[in-house]
Amino acid sequence: MNNFRELKDLYRVNELKFQIKPLNVMKQIVAMFMCANGNVLTDDLGLRKFVLDRECKDLPEQYRVHIFTTISKNCRYNGLSTILQANGSIINMSEIVHRPFGFQLTVNSNPTERMADITEFTKADYDTIYTMTLTTAMLDVIGALPGNGMSES
Repeated sequence: MNNFRELKDLYRVNELKFQIKPLNVMKQIVAMFMCANGNVLTDDLGLRKFVLDRECKDLPEQYRVHIFTTISKNCRYNGLSTILQANGSIINMSEIVHRPFGFQLTVNSNPTERMADITEFTKADYDTIYTMTLTTAMLDVIGALPGNGMSES
């Protein structure tokens, strides 16, 4: 479940070894995003089924979940926003940051290259413990705008 090989070459990274229940964790993360976004996400029946049905592994394909680590004292809890990147690309995303992790939910978009994609957590079985190493970029969080002011810690 590790697709982060190139991340090591680009940014300061953390390699964290966990014993976790990946599908359970993913459902909790998605539930947090549903709270941050209200009807924008809760009206999506596929997303609701994913969160409420413990055995459901079908996160609707337009959504991707990404993670980074941070030691920043700044927190963010942003609903869905459209961000125009300096390179001209557009990202539709919501962001939740609270030390030690930051999460981004993208909708029909690719995240910045610094984010580690954990959408594959949906392939795990519910309530099954996995031991895994998660490689994430260590980013600082500056300001209130989602995806803005993120630099290497």
